[in-house]
Amino acid sequence: MAALILEVIGFSATVICVMTAVYMLCVGAVSPGASGTAVVVLRCGNADECVRLLYSAHLRAQLFAGFAAAEVVAVDAGMTDEQRRRCEELCRSYSSIKIISHDELSTFFLKDEV
Repeated sequence: MAALILEVIGFSATVICVMTAVYMLCVGAVSPGASGTAVVVLRCGNADECVRLLYSAHLRAQLFAGFAAAEVVAVDAGMTDEQRRRCEELCRSYSSIKIISHDELSTFFLKDEV
């Protein structure tokens, strides 16, 4: 009886591993495939909410990019000094997150066209 239980557990673990591998391959195949930029306009109530929104955007960008590089650009739409400081701490932890001012928005997207 114990051998049967161990066999079922081993089989289940194998199925889960195979399903995870297939999922990762499918995400890589159906995602846009190219590196992309997600733009987030931050207008938050408090610093914790700003950091949560920015980190959430980072996770979604990573998920949908699959194996490609993804970048999150946060546009400062009137953040307080405390909100900006906390978001910049997150930027230092994740190099794919950047904060730009509203004035820098147009030049940020035109930089690659020159």
